[in-house]
Amino acid sequence: MNPKEYAANMLAEVKLQERKLAKLEETKGGVENAIRAALRANDRERAEKLALQLQQVKAEIAQKQGFVKDARVQFEQAKQKSKQLEAGMKSAKQLDATLKAMEGINKSMDTLGGAEDMLRQIEEQVAVSGLASGVE
Repeated sequence: MNPKEYAANMLAEVKLQERKLAKLEETKGGVENAIRAALRANDRERAEKLALQLQQVKAEIAQKQGFVKDARVQFEQAKQKSKQLEAGMKSAKQLDATLKAMEGINKSMDTLGGAEDMLRQIEEQVAVSGLASGVE
């Protein structure tokens, strides 16, 4: 899995945990309202049962908040890692392009060097031919 996909998966996990947390918050509100209604109706036994349920919901909320926090941290880390890798890839591509350009320059220099050698040989031949014709 590439870093961008990993970051996207982490973002999806954050969103999922946030939805679950929101649902628990709604449940908490509903239980709190039910407790109030039970107390108004003087149904103490039902209010106590609902209070126990409220404690469980609060514990689940605390747990989900931890999950959301951890998922956000992982997402931010994945996002940073992705940016770093993208920058590294860009640098690597630029370096590759520079190396290819330098190879092209080296080939041109080799060709130029070869042409200079040929020109020198021709000059030497002309000089030798000129000397040979003057010697005759």
